Amino acid sequence: MYENTCFEVFDGSEREKQSVRIIEKVRSVMRKVVGGEKMKKKSFVCVAIISCLIMMFFGGCGKEKTVDTKLTVQEIQWNEMGSSTEDPVVFTPLKSGDVVYDQRDYKLVVKSVSKDKIVLSVDGYLVETNEDGTIDLRKDPIKEIKIEAGQSVELASQTMDAGIHLIITY
Repeated sequence: MYENTCFEVFDGSEREKQSVRIIEKVRSVMRKVVGGEKMKKKSFVCVAIISCLIMMFFGGCGKEKTVDTKLTVQEIQWNEMGSSTEDPVVFTPLKSGDVVYDQRDYKLVVKSVSKDKIVLSVDGYLVETNEDGTIDLRKDPIKEIKIEAGQSVELASQTMDAGIHLIITY
């Protein structure tokens, strides 16, 4: 419905929905002022300009903010035969929506990022390891993890016979 606005991508976020509601109110008022459903050319241009300004204010024209920072993800696979460590994968710059890990049944996606912290959404049965490196098999898997700048977090699969550990450093 709003493909012809200043947005390149309309993904239905809450901010975009708010701006659409405001635009509809502006159009409604303009229709009443001009008289009926037929708007004059000046009124239409006015509504279009106001609509673009509101959309730019609430959504930034659909552009995701890229943050110039660094995230590393290192995978350690283990089983009864031993373990193997993969080289760390470095991600920079980062923006919301970036997939930083997608292997086996596990997926990590950047939910939000700033210079101070990163929030990752977690899909799969991963838990934070205990201080002694063990895992709690009864613990609910995490859905989201926040990592402050300069910190590392270790996530592990909830398995006993073979699995992975992910060391994530921001």
